[in-house]
Order: sequence, then structure tokens, then C-alpha cells
Amino acid sequence: MGPTGKDAGQAPSGIGPEENGTVGGLFGCCNEITEQVLAERRLALGLERHAQVLGNMDEAFLLMDRDFRVLEVNARTERLLAHPREALLGATYWDLYPGARDAEIGRVYRKVLADGQPASLEYPYGEVDGKPRWFDVRAFPTDEGIAVLFRDITDRRQDAAHAALAAERVHLA
Repeated sequence: MGPTGKDAGQAPSGIGPEENGTVGGLFGCCNEITEQVLAERRLALGLERHAQVLGNMDEAFLLMDRDFRVLEVNARTERLLAHPREALLGATYWDLYPGARDAEIGRVYRKVLADGQPASLEYPYGEVDGKPRWFDVRAFPTDEGIAVLFRDITDRRQDAAHAALAAERVHLA
């Protein structure tokens, strides 16, 4: 039996062919979805703009949830950390960098999450491609967790150390 109480194969009265083969009625329904389509287009443009900004920025970007699980990275992050996106996304920061939880970087990330206040530091990241690296790290609270922007400042730190050494030599001379 169908919803009308008739056999499921039988059309309700007034809808479908009459006994003489003519159409006995027509039922139509439509919904106005212009606003929905326009909103979806605006959302798609916003997401495209977001991806373009992250892709073109000079700084590395890392978004983590409240469990420090990596939600999003940009291409610069992949290059600086020497890890492909697939290895980063979904992993916790602590699993990726086991010693980081108790290091200064881990304390800063946990404090940003707990206090809801941005923080920054210069951090000796370790070796990338066999070279020790320093990063300038800025972390910001978000509704989901924390966003991190960082850049490689190794050359700047080395230049500053060379300048300080040269100044000391001049002073001693």
C-alpha cells in the first residue's frame, strides 16, 4: 500500500493519467534559493581568498585545535619544517615534536591557549636539512585553539652574532 491507501503503483486521484489517457492534473513545487546560492558563492570566494593569502604569505602558518592537533598548514610551513602536509595534518604537535611539550615552545603554546593572549618568542628549532635553525614564532588564540605564524631568522641571528663579535674585537683593540 502507498501513502494514499491505494496500491503503491497507482497514482493518487487528480495526478497522473485519467481513464481516457489525458492528464488529470499537475503538481509542482519550487523553492526560492537565490539567497542560498549567493551565500554559497560568497563562502566559496572567501575560502578561495583565504587559501590564496595563506599560500602567498612569506610566513609559515600552523593552525591547531585545543588538543594541539594540526588542522591547517600552508606551503611555507611544509618547507620550513621539512614535512609534507599529509604528515602534519591530523597529528598532534606533541607527537610530531615529542620534546616540545616541556620546552619553551610548548609552554608558550599552552599559555596562549590557557590565557587567551598572544605571545611570541625566538626559538631554536633544531636542525632542518642538517643546519641548525632559529624561528621567530608568534602564537595567537582562536576559537578552535591557536594559530601560529613563524619565520626562519637563522641568518639574522648569525649576522647579529657576527656583528657583536666584530664590535667586541674593535673594543678590545
